[in-house]
Amino acid sequence: MPTRGKKTDQPANDADKIIRVECNMEEFPYFRLSKRDARTLREIYYSRETRDPEGDILLQEWIVRASGTLGLPGPFDQDVYVALEEIIDEHDIDANGALSFTKYRIAEIMGKGHSGIIYQKITEAIERMIATSITSGQALYHKGDRHHISGVFALYDEVSFYNRILAARNRRRGENIEYNILYPSRWYIESRKANYTKPLNTTFYRSLSLPTSKKLYRLLDKRSYPDRTRIEITLTELARALPLTEEYPSFLKKVLDKAHAELIAGGFLNGAEYDRCRGGGWKVVYRFPRGRREEPIGSHLARMLLHRGISRPVARELAQQFPDRIARQVEVFDWLMSAGTARIKANPPGFLRKSIEDDYEAPPDFISEAEKTSIKEESLRKIREKQEEMERQNRERQTILEKIREVREKLSADESENLEAEAEANLNSFMRRKLREERRDGRLKPTTKIALEDEFNRIIEMKYLKS
Repeated sequence: MPTRGKKTDQPANDADKIIRVECNMEEFPYFRLSKRDARTLREIYYSRETRDPEGDILLQEWIVRASGTLGLPGPFDQDVYVALEEIIDEHDIDANGALSFTKYRIAEIMGKGHSGIIYQKITEAIERMIATSITSGQALYHKGDRHHISGVFALYDEVSFYNRILAARNRRRGENIEYNILYPSRWYIESRKANYTKPLNTTFYRSLSLPTSKKLYRLLDKRSYPDRTRIEITLTELARALPLTEEYPSFLKKVLDKAHAELIAGGFLNGAEYDRCRGGGWKVVYRFPRGRREEPIGSHLARMLLHRGISRPVARELAQQFPDRIARQVEVFDWLMSAGTARIKANPPGFLRKSIEDDYEAPPDFISEAEKTSIKEESLRKIREKQEEMERQNRERQTILEKIREVREKLSADESENLEAEAEANLNSFMRRKLREERRDGRLKPTTKIALEDEFNRIIEMKYLKS
């Protein structure tokens, strides 16, 4: 996908960052695309009919729910997510399911300043993604087992933030060492291990100014990969897949037109036209230039160096000669850059190359391997405690559900009908509207049934089981 201002028949150049990203998150909606929705949009609902690997019709449902006061992930969080995908592409997730990262590196990738405010926003974005739940009704695809999975998940399970301030000594200010650890969810790790990934040009992604353009680019790039030159999407389907909260075609076209203009100007699209559907409504016809397929350059070690200014031939040569040195030297290099160390300012790529070739020792006050191990062990302990607590809560919940089933078996027909009416009345406005629409169509979808069942059980628990 050429970056802005390039001819559409040219491949990506050395300056373009091509990474591999997990496909489920490219396909489904997850992020709010407007700051205006921060207080009002607490849930994203998306459904569609598709075909499974055997060719049978499959109903998929996908619900993203905010938790607590953090709200749903928004435009800034989408950029943090893509930056984390870049770090995962560089470093990979270790055997314990952990990824070490720094907020400095995320801010650097995003092209943001290195202020306390930016670092706090990055922290909040990651915590918001941990707190946000994903309910999959045969939506998440497990490439390894070739089937779609259902359940309640999160994108990330846990994060540990570690900072150590070094003594100022002769410096005007102390220097900060970060060693943060992110634990992506098991489904995400398994998806990456099964190579359910695709290339994404993050240079082009960051050249886009609108959150809608960024998500539309990710979605269209996934659906047209590897080399489709034309796809059609109904306007309603597209609005839900991004998501856009308004439903009026005139509004949707106005928002999409701005995104289309950016994607056409950047060379990703040849065109985007609206057309009438046979049964009524509108669809969008997208046309793509030929020869768009791009793959990440070299090994993840070579990309690690390429993304820090080392030329492609040198990055490949260093990755082949010194594979055991690169991650360690890059970690120290990133810290020295964040600290503004004078000796590397003149030629950072040159310093990094020399540090790998000569295998520089880390500064004496840099974080030690023993310290890293201690932090990881503490993080894993917290993960285990969290998992044990969740298992305990699940056992308690199963006991309560068994008691609820016993109560339901003893209810009269009138009592059951009254409780069902009360359950419907207690649903939020979105679910009540969804229930009416599905009853009118003659079929309740699985997530609607689950919502009704959960509320019915909650009422029984409150009325019959609370002493």
